[in-house]
Amino acid sequence: MCSDIDYHFVGEGVVPAGQTALHYCLHAQGTYDEQRETALCLIKYGASIYQKDSEGNTPLDYYDRNKCSQYEVSTKEEKKDELKKLLIVPGELLARGPEAIKAFTYEVQNGKITMVNSRVMFLGKEGVGKTSCVRSMLAKEFKKEVPSTDGIVATTVFHTVNGDCNKWKEQKDVDV
Repeated sequence: MCSDIDYHFVGEGVVPAGQTALHYCLHAQGTYDEQRETALCLIKYGASIYQKDSEGNTPLDYYDRNKCSQYEVSTKEEKKDELKKLLIVPGELLARGPEAIKAFTYEVQNGKITMVNSRVMFLGKEGVGKTSCVRSMLAKEFKKEVPSTDGIVATTVFHTVNGDCNKWKEQKDVDV
Protein backbone atom coordinates (compact mmCIF):
# COMPACT_ATOMS: atom_id res chain seq x y z
CA MET A 1 0.00 0.00 0.00
CA CYS A 2 2.73 2.50 0.93
CA SER A 3 4.95 2.05 -2.10
CA ASP A 4 2.49 3.70 -4.51
CA ILE A 5 2.04 6.90 -2.48
CA ASP A 6 3.20 10.31 -3.65
CA TYR A 7 4.91 11.85 -0.61
CA HIS A 8 5.63 15.26 -2.12
CA PHE A 9 3.41 17.25 0.25
CA VAL A 10 4.86 15.54 3.32
CA GLY A 11 8.44 16.20 2.22
CA GLU A 12 8.12 19.93 1.63
CA GLY A 13 9.55 22.19 4.31
CA VAL A 14 10.75 21.32 7.79
CA VAL A 15 8.63 19.62 10.42
CA PRO A 16 8.50 21.92 13.50
CA ALA A 17 10.09 20.70 16.74
CA GLY A 18 8.11 18.03 18.53
CA GLN A 19 5.93 17.15 15.56
CA THR A 20 5.89 13.75 13.94
CA ALA A 21 5.45 13.01 10.25
CA LEU A 22 1.77 12.26 11.01
CA HIS A 23 1.35 15.74 12.56
CA TYR A 24 2.78 17.23 9.40
CA CYS A 25 0.76 15.01 7.08
CA LEU A 26 -2.56 15.95 8.66
CA HIS A 27 -1.60 19.62 8.83
CA ALA A 28 -0.42 19.84 5.21
CA GLN A 29 -2.60 20.72 2.24
CA GLY A 30 -3.05 17.64 0.11
CA THR A 31 -5.86 15.87 -1.63
CA TYR A 32 -8.03 13.50 0.37
CA ASP A 33 -6.43 10.46 -1.27
CA GLU A 34 -2.90 11.75 -0.57
CA GLN A 35 -3.61 12.45 3.08
CA ARG A 36 -5.54 9.22 3.57
CA GLU A 37 -2.93 6.93 2.03
CA THR A 38 0.02 8.69 3.65
CA ALA A 39 -1.59 8.80 7.11
CA LEU A 40 -2.65 5.14 6.96
CA CYS A 41 0.84 4.15 5.86
CA LEU A 42 2.41 6.11 8.72
CA ILE A 43 0.03 4.51 11.24
CA LYS A 44 0.62 1.07 9.80
CA TYR A 45 4.32 1.49 10.55
CA GLY A 46 3.99 2.88 14.05
CA ALA A 47 2.87 6.51 13.95
CA SER A 48 0.43 7.39 16.70
CA ILE A 49 -2.57 9.72 16.45
CA TYR A 50 -2.24 10.22 20.22
CA GLN A 51 1.36 11.55 20.13
CA LYS A 52 1.40 15.17 21.28
CA ASP A 53 3.80 17.77 19.96
CA SER A 54 5.65 20.32 22.10
CA GLU A 55 2.47 22.45 22.26
CA GLY A 56 0.23 19.53 23.34
CA ASN A 57 -1.47 19.00 19.97
CA THR A 58 -2.14 15.58 18.48
CA PRO A 59 -2.14 14.99 14.71
CA LEU A 60 -5.96 14.98 14.80
CA ASP A 61 -5.93 18.42 16.43
CA TYR A 62 -4.07 19.70 13.37
CA TYR A 63 -6.44 17.87 11.04
CA ASP A 64 -9.47 19.40 12.78
CA ARG A 65 -8.04 22.87 12.06
CA ASN A 66 -6.93 21.97 8.52
CA LYS A 67 -8.96 23.80 5.85
CA CYS A 68 -8.35 20.89 3.41
CA SER A 69 -8.38 23.34 0.51
CA GLN A 70 -7.53 20.61 -2.02
CA TYR A 71 -10.54 18.45 -1.07
CA GLU A 72 -13.66 18.60 -3.21
CA VAL A 73 -15.83 21.30 -1.62
CA SER A 74 -19.13 19.37 -1.78
CA THR A 75 -17.77 16.37 0.15
CA LYS A 76 -15.08 18.00 2.30
CA GLU A 77 -16.72 17.55 5.72
CA GLU A 78 -17.84 14.00 4.90
CA LYS A 79 -14.31 13.09 3.79
CA LYS A 80 -12.77 14.65 6.90
CA ASP A 81 -15.08 12.60 9.15
CA GLU A 82 -14.36 9.47 7.13
CA LEU A 83 -10.60 9.90 7.47
CA LYS A 84 -10.81 10.55 11.20
CA LYS A 85 -12.73 7.30 11.67
CA LEU A 86 -10.10 5.41 9.68
CA LEU A 87 -7.23 6.83 11.69
CA ILE A 88 -8.51 5.94 15.13
CA VAL A 89 -7.04 2.51 15.74
CA PRO A 90 -7.54 1.05 19.24
CA GLY A 91 -4.38 0.62 21.29
CA GLU A 92 -4.94 -3.13 21.50
CA LEU A 93 -4.59 -3.36 17.72
CA LEU A 94 -1.60 -1.03 17.60
CA ALA A 95 0.18 -3.38 20.00
CA ARG A 96 -0.47 -6.34 17.67
CA GLY A 97 1.45 -4.74 14.82
CA PRO A 98 1.05 -3.72 11.18
CA GLU A 99 -1.00 -6.73 10.05
CA ALA A 100 -3.67 -6.15 12.73
CA ILE A 101 -3.81 -2.43 11.87
CA LYS A 102 -4.14 -3.25 8.18
CA ALA A 103 -7.01 -5.68 8.89
CA PHE A 104 -8.73 -3.14 11.16
CA THR A 105 -8.55 -0.29 8.63
CA TYR A 106 -9.80 -2.61 5.90
CA GLU A 107 -12.78 -3.60 8.05
CA VAL A 108 -13.55 0.03 8.94
CA GLN A 109 -13.40 1.01 5.26
CA ASN A 110 -15.83 -1.76 4.36
CA GLY A 111 -18.18 -1.19 7.30
CA LYS A 112 -17.56 -4.58 8.88
CA ILE A 113 -16.37 -3.64 12.39
CA THR A 114 -17.82 -5.65 15.26
CA MET A 115 -17.83 -4.16 18.71
CA VAL A 116 -17.39 -6.57 21.60
CA ASN A 117 -18.64 -5.78 25.08
CA SER A 118 -17.11 -7.22 28.22
CA ARG A 119 -17.89 -7.22 31.91
CA VAL A 120 -15.23 -6.87 34.56
CA MET A 121 -15.83 -7.52 38.25
CA PHE A 122 -13.41 -6.37 40.94
CA LEU A 123 -13.43 -8.57 44.03
CA GLY A 124 -11.23 -8.28 47.08
CA LYS A 125 -10.94 -7.44 50.70
CA GLU A 126 -11.77 -4.04 52.13
CA GLY A 127 -9.18 -1.35 51.43
CA VAL A 128 -7.21 -3.09 48.67
CA GLY A 129 -8.03 -0.51 45.96
CA LYS A 130 -11.00 -1.78 43.93
CA THR A 131 -12.69 1.64 43.88
CA SER A 132 -9.38 3.39 43.18
CA CYS A 133 -8.78 1.09 40.21
CA VAL A 134 -12.20 1.89 38.71
CA ARG A 135 -11.66 5.61 39.34
CA SER A 136 -8.29 5.39 37.59
CA MET A 137 -9.88 3.73 34.55
CA LEU A 138 -12.30 6.65 34.38
CA ALA A 139 -9.41 9.15 34.62
CA LYS A 140 -10.77 10.50 37.90
CA GLU A 141 -8.44 12.05 40.45
CA PHE A 142 -6.97 9.72 43.07
CA LYS A 143 -8.40 10.33 46.53
CA LYS A 144 -6.45 8.84 49.41
CA GLU A 145 -9.26 9.15 51.93
CA VAL A 146 -12.10 7.47 50.00
CA PRO A 147 -14.28 5.54 52.46
CA SER A 148 -14.60 1.79 51.92
CA THR A 149 -17.52 0.73 49.73
CA ASP A 150 -20.37 -0.79 51.68
CA GLY A 151 -22.12 -3.49 49.65
CA ILE A 152 -22.00 -3.82 45.86
CA VAL A 153 -21.51 -0.94 43.44
CA ALA A 154 -22.07 -1.39 39.71
CA THR A 155 -20.45 1.12 37.37
CA THR A 156 -21.05 0.95 33.64
CA VAL A 157 -18.20 2.34 31.56
CA PHE A 158 -17.60 2.58 27.83
CA HIS A 159 -15.29 4.01 25.24
CA THR A 160 -16.01 5.01 21.69
CA VAL A 161 -14.32 3.96 18.47
CA ASN A 162 -14.14 7.54 17.22
CA GLY A 163 -12.35 8.81 20.31
CA ASP A 164 -9.26 8.01 22.31
CA CYS A 165 -9.69 4.35 23.24
CA ASN A 166 -7.49 4.87 26.27
CA LYS A 167 -10.06 7.18 27.86
CA TRP A 168 -13.05 5.48 29.45
CA LYS A 169 -16.22 7.29 30.48
CA GLU A 170 -18.87 6.48 33.03
CA GLN A 171 -22.32 5.90 31.57
CA LYS A 172 -25.14 7.20 33.76
CA ASP A 173 -28.65 5.77 34.19
CA VAL A 174 -28.05 2.27 32.84
CA ASP A 175 -29.78 -0.86 34.09
CA VAL A 176 -27.17 -3.44 35.01
